Amino acid sequence: MYYIGERTTSQLIQALNYIGQNAKTGEVVNMSLGTDTNSPSLDNAVLTLAEKGILFSIASGNESQKASHSSPGSVHHPNVFTASAIDSLGRFASFSSFGIDLVDFASPGVRIVSTYSKGRYTQLSGTPMAAPHGAGILVFKGNNISTRGFALNDPNGVPDAIASYKLLPVSILISSRNYFIRSFFYFFMFPAFFGKSFFVQDTPVL
Repeated sequence: MYYIGERTTSQLIQALNYIGQNAKTGEVVNMSLGTDTNSPSLDNAVLTLAEKGILFSIASGNESQKASHSSPGSVHHPNVFTASAIDSLGRFASFSSFGIDLVDFASPGVRIVSTYSKGRYTQLSGTPMAAPHGAGILVFKGNNISTRGFALNDPNGVPDAIASYKLLPVSILISSRNYFIRSFFYFFMFPAFFGKSFFVQDTPVL
């Protein structure tokens, strides 16, 4: 398991380069992080891996602005999925960045129970809490994210579809167990249950 705290853009790119050297087509990177500006070099590092068939779930950002204004939320590619945040009632989170052309789905990102420092758990809010929901679906379904319903009060005027996944029968989960053990799960915020993990902290909205 690897830990990367609050790092510079160049260090994030180094982490992506490492993933590029070790990940296989179809594996998943969760990027629960964001920057205050556009970084062509960071965006290009993501695009390079996406072109190789690596799948990304990326937080749209917590700035209540267009996702196109910051990286890596500004990346657009068929293998890159950007998440906005909704609450438990399906309402678009006030802090969530948005964008018809960039945001691919909405998922729960308000008052999500999360691991915390010193072995504790707490409730956190932010699009970095929403992106792992999509990452989990990508692990099971590849780049076929299914949806159910739409976010309420999306500032775009065109609501984001809510990412959803029908639970698999137990027999399928059991037969798939060895596959998941062999897989690398690259998570930039939450620990994966199997394989290698990366952590990059973003500032959540408390």
